[in-house]
Amino acid sequence: SGAKFSKHVGLPGDKISMKFTTIGKYTSQRYNCSVVSGTDAESNLIFFFSNKHLDAFPVGEELDITAKVKKHTTSREVQAPETVVSYVKILNPKKAKQKEAQVEVS
Repeated sequence: SGAKFSKHVGLPGDKISMKFTTIGKYTSQRYNCSVVSGTDAESNLIFFFSNKHLDAFPVGEELDITAKVKKHTTSREVQAPETVVSYVKILNPKKAKQKEAQVEVS
C-alpha cells in the first residue's frame, strides 16, 4: 500500500474536500460510533469518527467528502503520517437515490 508515501493534508482548522476511499472501518462500542480509515486520491492516510452507519462507507468505494482537519498524527498501524478529520460530509452518498436524468456508469 502507498502508506509510506502518505503526507499530512491541510492544516488543523482547514476545510478540505477530497475523493476518499475507505480501507478499514469498525464500530467503537466505547464511543458508540463508526471509526473509518482510508486514503484520499493522493494515497494520504485519512482517519475519522462518524455517527453515520458503517454501511455509508463501503470499502474500496470512492466517495466525495468534505471535512475539517482536526489534527495531524502518525498512524499506529503503518507508522506513516495520518490526517484526522471531523465534520465529514458525504457529497455523493451511495444510499441517496437522486433523481438524475442520465446516470453515467463508468
